[in-house]
Amino acid sequence: MFSVVLGCGSDAPESSKLEGQLDRIEARLDRIDDRLRSLQGTDASDATFRVNLPKAAAATPALPRIAVNVTASQLFINGDAVASVALRAQLEELVATSPDASVVIQADASVEHGRVVEIMDTIKEAGFTRIAIATRSDD
Repeated sequence: MFSVVLGCGSDAPESSKLEGQLDRIEARLDRIDDRLRSLQGTDASDATFRVNLPKAAAATPALPRIAVNVTASQLFINGDAVASVALRAQLEELVATSPDASVVIQADASVEHGRVVEIMDTIKEAGFTRIAIATRSDD
């Protein structure tokens, strides 16, 4: 909390004008102080900021995201179990409806690297061009 002390006498002609300006400055400093306190103890990547985006004639929509989860024994597309032999067919159905979607592979650490590469190849063969591999931080 910030406080501002006005050193002018109340009978000074500029006193009320200065008090109004100082009140606005104090309110701004309080908002800044509150925001800083809310961010203390957070990682910059975790901080969220509200942004009032301007309007545009043609806004860019967010691209759809497809999750391919891989465990040692199972495959899932967006949470639904899929047999390995049906993976490409399922992905081809999705690329037909969402050709610009990004596919995020979330493979368990125990899954062999070669298996993940096979799945990446299948995703490419199905027609997707945006492929990512999800990881987690050491924290």
